[in-house]
Parts: sequence; structure tokens; C-alpha cells
Amino acid sequence: MRCVSFSWSFIVLVIAMVTAPAAAQDRAECVQKTGGLAVAQLTYEFVLADGSKDHVTGSGFVIKSDGHILTAAHVLRPPAVYTSPVVNSKIDVRVGSPFATSVPATLITKQDDLDVALIKIPAMPQPWPTVQIDMMPGDHSKTWLYALGYPDGSDLTGGGPGKVTAANAVIANKPTGWWQTDVDLRPGMSGGPVFNDFGEVAGLAGAIRGGNGGTISYVIPISTAATLIPLAGLTDYTPSQCADDPAPFVMAFIKAATENNFDPKNISPPLYQTILAQAPYPVFAQLGPIVSTEIPDKRSIPQGTWYTIKATHQNGKSLWVIGYNRITKQIDSSAMTPQVQAALPVCTPAVLRAFNIPDTATHDGNGSTVGQLSEISGSIIQECVGPNNTPRYRFHLAYGYYNGSGTWRGDQSITVNFRSAQGVSLLAKSFPLDRSKCVYGGPEKRSADAPLEGGIGSLISDISLQISRVSGTQTGC
Repeated sequence: MRCVSFSWSFIVLVIAMVTAPAAAQDRAECVQKTGGLAVAQLTYEFVLADGSKDHVTGSGFVIKSDGHILTAAHVLRPPAVYTSPVVNSKIDVRVGSPFATSVPATLITKQDDLDVALIKIPAMPQPWPTVQIDMMPGDHSKTWLYALGYPDGSDLTGGGPGKVTAANAVIANKPTGWWQTDVDLRPGMSGGPVFNDFGEVAGLAGAIRGGNGGTISYVIPISTAATLIPLAGLTDYTPSQCADDPAPFVMAFIKAATENNFDPKNISPPLYQTILAQAPYPVFAQLGPIVSTEIPDKRSIPQGTWYTIKATHQNGKSLWVIGYNRITKQIDSSAMTPQVQAALPVCTPAVLRAFNIPDTATHDGNGSTVGQLSEISGSIIQECVGPNNTPRYRFHLAYGYYNGSGTWRGDQSITVNFRSAQGVSLLAKSFPLDRSKCVYGGPEKRSADAPLEGGIGSLISDISLQISRVSGTQTGC
């Protein structure tokens, strides 16, 4: 006996079959090829107090490379037809094939009311192959499902693609918390893995019910085993090989964003409203088209993937820390930030660059010298703001001002031009020069600050300074 089969007398629902797309069929093949290596065939042999002997067969799957296996609890107990107590039992396991070497397993714990169990086989010099558990919180039962197991003593068999037809199946007039599905499960697949569209285990094969109207299958959501999984010490998260690679989507979005031509549907509404709608993206037009990209860091989490991407443009470079939400299939960050602090670059307040500029004279409308700026310096300063220590940049200008025994009353300004390493002009900032008083006997120390919007501060490599000619009236001091 492998997958519990029921023949209840109440009405059997007729399930409308949904034709799976080609992508779902390809995913099913990938799941069987990669995940199948970690699917185990279980044999539970028992001896009862009345002398009866029998066995139950089912399936399970390795969740940690040291040999921890999840399965359904009913695979590890005698069928209901037996009423005498168990006096002796053993569990034999074959991983990856019914012809693999049988190894003994120890029961760690089981919860009969939830129908989940955790067993352990000996660790091996070569780690056991594993599946990835779906660790994403919430109900993700809307994707295609793919089952694997060993029905009726045969080789590894796949069931699906299929869909959840009821998220809280009612059995014997009681809601169970199980999924009712149209996935093709067979006796012997009980306890085997049921994968989602990301190639991760979303549930365990639970039961089937047959009748004149067809067969209905039931899947135990993986969240039901939430108290068992930590007992295996499972903490690492590695995406399944069968999951779609979001990198092309992310790269296409960056290219579109640099051209100020991204599709708002490809980004989460909260992120669009709070970040992109306010960002000064015209700076990318000055950097020019992207020539090449590099991904120095990639972090996968249950919600999706975080990338650090360095882009080289025709006229400069840009740096991106960008998240992809695999559930919404959008560029996102707000829903992912609390789980990925380690993936974000650590922001440290710092002076990124310091510049010294030669003394510069100020002139009137005729070109005559009417003052001088000396000891001129400029600094690109990185500050860290908000709960996520988001980098913010500003420019600090310091100089000494001297205009001798006479002064021109009028308007004059200092303009600082910012350039990239390739010499491309990125931005210009102007500062008013106060000529309202005479300064003599030595230069007067002055300073001014201006924000550098849109992360442009990290791109600045050089600056230059220009002073406009004063217009107004010359007066004595």
C-alpha cells in the first residue's frame, strides 16, 4: 500500500481538465530529471502483537544532504484493517531508484494528525542529493504542480502538470487544509514530493479518491511540515535548477530604464511610486547606451533574486542593486528588503572624492580683476539616510574670498561642472558669490553645499569651476 486510496460514498466531483502549456511540460521533465535524484522509495515492515506481518510502501524526499527525509505519516503505520499493536518495525529506503542500495532509516518524529513525518538515513561520504523546499510564506497554490514517486513498485514516475482545484479540501464534511488537485497521483506515491512552478517542493502526495466521476488527488501543503523541517537543521536556500532565470528580464529592464523607456507593468506599483517616479533618470541619457554588464553579486531568497549589476555605458558607468519578485514577476524591493539586508552594499558615510582647484580671479564686465578665490576645494560626500541606510550624495565647496579695498555691488556666481571618468559632463551646480561687503587683510573663509540627485555622486571623477563676471556698481569701503 503506497498512496492512500479512498472510496467514500459521497458524490465524486468531476474535474475539468486544463491543458498544460508547453512550458509546464518542460518544467515537469526538468523536475523529474533533477528532483528525481532525491526522491526515495520507502518500505515500512511491521510485526503485530497477534503475529501478523506485512509492509507498506510509499515515497519520500531528501531535504538535507546528511540524510533527512520528509514523508507522509500514514506510510509509516499499518493500514486501518490491522487493529493489533505494532511490536516490531523497520524502515528501508532506496534513494533515486528502486534498484539503489537499500539503507535503514530511523524515525525522528511524526505527526499523525497532520500526516507528516521526518526520518533519517545514515550520512554518506558523498552527500545525498536534495530537493529545495518552497520557503515562501503564504498560499502559492496557483502554479502548476508536478508530483514524483514510486507507484506500485515501479520506477520513478511523474504526475502532472496539474492545478489546485480547491485550496482547503473538504473530506467527510470537514475542511482539511489539504489541496484538492487534478495532479495524477497513484498508490505508492504517498509522501512523495509535489513541486511548484519554481521546481521547489510545495507539498506532499497525500491521498486519492476514485469513483464513477473520475479520480481526485489530495496534496499536503509543505507548510504543514513547518515544525518538522527545522528539526533537520535546514537553513540554506538554493533555487532549483528548474526555476526560470530572471537575469534576462532584469537586464532588459535596466536597458529600458537607462533609455527612460521601461514598461511600468514590469515594476511593482509601490516601487514605481516611491522610487522610479521620482528618480532623475535623464542622467543615463548622458552616460549613453549600455555596452556591457557584469553581475558581481547574486543573492537568491524565497521571494526572488537580488542582483548587484555593474553596467558600462558608452560614456560612463552605473551601479544597480535590484530585486526581482518571482511571485509577481516584477522588479521589486519593498516586499523583499527585510529579508535581504545582507545582500545590500553597506553604506558608510565617507568623502568619496576630494578636489583642489587653483586660485581663480573674479572679474567685472570689462574683464578687470575685482577679487580672488583662493584655497578652493570640493568634496563628494556620501551620507546614509533612512532605515535601510540608503546612500545620498552632496557636494561641499570651500574657498577663501578676497576683494581688496573696493567692491562691486552686484550679482556674481560660482558654477561647478561635474564630469565622469570619460570626461562626459554629468551635472552643473551654481552657488551665489556674496559681494555685499569689502574683504581685505586676508581671504574670508566661505563654504556652500548642494545635493547630487539620483546617485550621480558615485559617478563623478572630475570637476571644474567657472566664475561669472559681476555686473553692478563699484563702491568704496
